[in-house]
Amino acid sequence: MAQALEEHWPFSTPPVGVAVAPEGYSVQTKWVETMTAAHPHPDDRSVAAAKKVASISAGLRPDDLLIVLLSGGGSSLLSWPVDGVSLKTYASLLRQLMAVGADIETLNAVRRHLSRLAGGKLAQLAKGAHIEALLLSDVVGDGASLITSGPVSPDATTLADTLGAIKRHGVGVSAEISAALADPRNETLKPDDPVFEKVSTQTIPSSVWIAPAAELLRAEGYDVRVIAEQIGGDAAELAHMHASVAIEAVRDGRPVALLSGGEATTRLRGDGEGGPNAEFCLELARALNGCSDVWALACDSDGIDGASNAAGGIVTPSILDRAAAIGCSVNDALSRSDSAGLLKALGDAVVVGPTMTNVNDMRVVLVNPT
Repeated sequence: MAQALEEHWPFSTPPVGVAVAPEGYSVQTKWVETMTAAHPHPDDRSVAAAKKVASISAGLRPDDLLIVLLSGGGSSLLSWPVDGVSLKTYASLLRQLMAVGADIETLNAVRRHLSRLAGGKLAQLAKGAHIEALLLSDVVGDGASLITSGPVSPDATTLADTLGAIKRHGVGVSAEISAALADPRNETLKPDDPVFEKVSTQTIPSSVWIAPAAELLRAEGYDVRVIAEQIGGDAAELAHMHASVAIEAVRDGRPVALLSGGEATTRLRGDGEGGPNAEFCLELARALNGCSDVWALACDSDGIDGASNAAGGIVTPSILDRAAAIGCSVNDALSRSDSAGLLKALGDAVVVGPTMTNVNDMRVVLVNPT
């Protein structure tokens, strides 16, 4: 994104700015400083990056232009907890919520209220400068407040909403967190705040991949059916729903391609190597139970699926038999959150490295009746 900005920069004066990305995503830029930070769990580099961004924004004047390029993952990359909350406590809370399968709305409500730049606070720091925000969405609904936790976007949720969401997921609230969520200074900026009068936002939707994928598959002779452009929820439940639709399509006797986008979630049950897309693959294989006519792919568009260096995996009719042949059990892998580990052992993991983009999860199920 920073490279594209520099390539299309229309002014004679070079831009001053910083681009923050995870390890492996940095590219060569002419003017924009590049920094790396941790994802999906923040570290000290995330705090340093957030402080750098805050410093640039705080130095602006009302007639300056601030261009903000955001994509998924920025919530972790720009993590600078509010006063009274340590990075360790903040990161621990997010880990606990992820482990119990908390949805992105809950995670980002926490981030917006407990991080100094989220929830419109970056826009507030900019002191009335003109802000052009270009967002690359990876979330269901493409809500601006969910992408990088909305540093230049208003937030309708409250401190009380956030505390309630944490408790609903059964996660304990430490004294640090409780105090911070009771402090009105940590409230986010609301839609009627005048700071947003000088903010313009454009969003590239997370389902941007579906139309070209559908065109490609139709050219290959498939009847393309889009289950949902954006759908969230538990990976296992999504897999079983896709399997039901696929089995029904097998009975139709025609080549069918099922597409769905969105962002699945999963519960952490062990210390294995896995992620929601890999789990979707194994749950789909289990639900299809060796159906000879169905193949599938499930991947995260950024190339990293959960706690794995794989983007996701593929499902073939022989996956259960091949797992048994090497002494592995799909049920065991799922019980240990080691879905990606099993896919790698079978040669069915999709490992592509950083893709330099981040829209949403991509699920493609192909039905090829014999």
